[in-house]
Amino acid sequence: MMAHKSKVILALVLTCLTGGIFATDECSGKWAFHSQLLKEKFDTSRWRQFYPDDSWRIRCIFVDMNGDGVDELVAATTSEEEDRVGWVWNVFQPNAAGKFEQVYYAGDIYFLCHWHSYYKVTAKNATYSVIGLGMEAGYEDKERRRIVKPTPDCVFSIVPDNKFTLHEIRPDVETWFRREDVVSIERLYPEWYFGYDFRPPKDTPHSVYTQRMPYKKPMGDLRPGGGIDCPDDFAAFVAEYRCGVKMRMGKNDKATIYAIFLDADNDGDGDCYVSSDMETVADGEHIWSLFLYDGGQFIKAKDAVFPVETRKDLCKLPNTVNAGKASFCRVIRYDVPPTFVVANKDDRSKSPVRNAITDHYAHRIEKLACKMFPE
Repeated sequence: MMAHKSKVILALVLTCLTGGIFATDECSGKWAFHSQLLKEKFDTSRWRQFYPDDSWRIRCIFVDMNGDGVDELVAATTSEEEDRVGWVWNVFQPNAAGKFEQVYYAGDIYFLCHWHSYYKVTAKNATYSVIGLGMEAGYEDKERRRIVKPTPDCVFSIVPDNKFTLHEIRPDVETWFRREDVVSIERLYPEWYFGYDFRPPKDTPHSVYTQRMPYKKPMGDLRPGGGIDCPDDFAAFVAEYRCGVKMRMGKNDKATIYAIFLDADNDGDGDCYVSSDMETVADGEHIWSLFLYDGGQFIKAKDAVFPVETRKDLCKLPNTVNAGKASFCRVIRYDVPPTFVVANKDDRSKSPVRNAITDHYAHRIEKLACKMFPE
């Protein structure tokens, strides 16, 4: 029964995040479902001793941490669990009776974080991990509650005996994101409920200051890659590019062409970065050239392109760049149309991926697929 409920929850969440509009009428079904689930399954008896109905609230994230098809609950409640460096969150898991039962730490770990620290990392096989970025986390001194070894970026894991633990993301988020199996990092949003009957919030415009789940969708096409894919007539361009690169390189060997499709200038047309195995440079990177789709054909960009003209400080796509085949990323935001990150080796120390997704207005960062056209 709980597994069935979890699938319903997941379907509702995906509707809101990927296709629906963030508004009360769109998400009211999910809120009503979760509200009823919490009333039936979440024990509030210890808080009722100290807090009247009008001063108690809960912020919670429903997410399957261990991949068993049943959602765990990550929750923070009233002011007793709030701190200037973050909130005290507890993890709950449905027990055999279906009631939410607290999952305790495995070892002397301790963490605080704000609502905007939670993300899910999706892999190619559609599984995902729950991570925390910018946390106050680590092992605590047994003598007094203080963090001995700070670990701000962590992966959550459910372990046997109804316990959970945190593992530091090593060596860093940039390297972790570059793993071949990683597809995207997407923000998780707490749902807020008020009083012991778990009343959902009133409709409020999205703001980073309300610290509540967004009620409008991010800007741009929310499909992976913005729905931009290889056009049907791309073969002619590939043949032309292949001839050109052979002439430039003075070679006549067979050449595989690589293409990254994206809407570089957010005009609705599919543009592309193009390279080949003949244009390989150090550390497995390639020399990429940006081509803009204009008038039914791909034209090589003469200058850098700014995807958001009103916010040139956010993103600049160079007309040529050295990068790996998995270095091109699209960033979905609430305030402006999608921007992009080219996470090549030169920018690795600058943490472009982490900086992009931890911006309060960011929703998701996703790798753009590289299409290969062998000769």
